[in-house]
Amino acid sequence: MRFAVLLVLSSAGVAVAQTPRPLPFTYLVDTQQEDGLEIEQYVDLVPTVARGASGARVAYLATQLQTEIEYGLSDRLELGLYATVAPIAPGLTDLPETTVGNGSKQRLKYSFAAPGEWPIDVGLYGELEENSSEFAIEAKVLLQRRFGQLRVAANLIAEMELPWGTTTPEWILMPTVGVTVELTPRLHLGAEYWVHTHVPTGTEALSYNDAFHHFVGPAALLNCGRLWVSAGAYLRLDEIGRTVQPGELYGPFWFRTIIGVNL
Repeated sequence: MRFAVLLVLSSAGVAVAQTPRPLPFTYLVDTQQEDGLEIEQYVDLVPTVARGASGARVAYLATQLQTEIEYGLSDRLELGLYATVAPIAPGLTDLPETTVGNGSKQRLKYSFAAPGEWPIDVGLYGELEENSSEFAIEAKVLLQRRFGQLRVAANLIAEMELPWGTTTPEWILMPTVGVTVELTPRLHLGAEYWVHTHVPTGTEALSYNDAFHHFVGPAALLNCGRLWVSAGAYLRLDEIGRTVQPGELYGPFWFRTIIGVNL
């Protein structure tokens, strides 16, 4: 049975997607070809805690959704447009504030050379974000290197957030690194590590949601022609075993799934 499944996954003659995401948090340098078009749906799920009507702790699954349209302006320059939604459960209080909120994002990704031309593939990514709580500017340096069927990728990420009604920016660092192996053109398996932390700007201690948090876990990609699915499950490495409090976003686990469709 396992051999039959692998045979189907590796069968030739069926086109695969141009730029699938084998690592859900780490962008690769690859871009859509000119006039290439893709839609991606992100789903993030974080088991955490809120308060019910009586004030008691209740288990809560924080959810954030992103829908992205990618378009190839050229073979090395890609435009991305996002709509973001963070659903809120009625009747609960002390809900965690998600990292995307309700709003929109626009970004450009540029690859300096075709993959494999340089010893290390290099790309740049710039993004604007407008959501219900803030305006943000994000910059990424994208790095990757192939070793046969194995690929190592890293993103160096910094973001400036400006909450509405204030003039004091907040700075966030979100580096990622991952490794993925192409077992077949259809099936990739790997592992990924990522960080989210605010940069202190004064003497006050950071809140729990703004403090240093880092996660690690396995990731997998299934590429089914024009449709692909990428998923990762991550364990929080800081304060393992800590009891999550109402209003805290970074629970013990974080799950992300991305579904992409080439049009």
